[in-house]
Amino acid sequence: MDCYTVDGTRYVCVLNRLGIECLEPSDEFIDTFNNTIVISITGCNSPDANLKVQFKDVLFLKFDDIEKSTKGWLRKYKPISQEQADQIIDFVLNNDARFIFCHCDAGISRSPAVAAAIMKALGGDDRLIFDSNKYVINQYVHQEVLMAFERAGLLETVDAG
Repeated sequence: MDCYTVDGTRYVCVLNRLGIECLEPSDEFIDTFNNTIVISITGCNSPDANLKVQFKDVLFLKFDDIEKSTKGWLRKYKPISQEQADQIIDFVLNNDARFIFCHCDAGISRSPAVAAAIMKALGGDDRLIFDSNKYVINQYVHQEVLMAFERAGLLETVDAG
């Protein structure tokens, strides 16, 4: 798990499915988990993550690690939708948790894309995630979440480029 500070009081953490499923309830971390929200991303044909810990709140989303412009046989996969991006924004804005855990299956594409967009919109430095050699960020997911923050009035116009 990699955690990045947004403003010194809130943190965005990126992890994979195994990492979130292996977390165990512990008295040592109970205060942290009670102050943590989770954005749980799985593929459309995958079951939800099996969370053993009671977090403050969890948003379960299903979309595939794919760009919207995909053609041909890949059409069976579903990219993030505008509605799902809006759900992420509402979830983050309506929770004052200190920690925001973002996970997807591998933890290298969708979850860091969401985490980077959250960091940028909340005033953090998303380059910390983009400059890491650990991730291959899904640019479409990142752009959709940034545009959702724009629709919510939290970012200036985002180039849909």
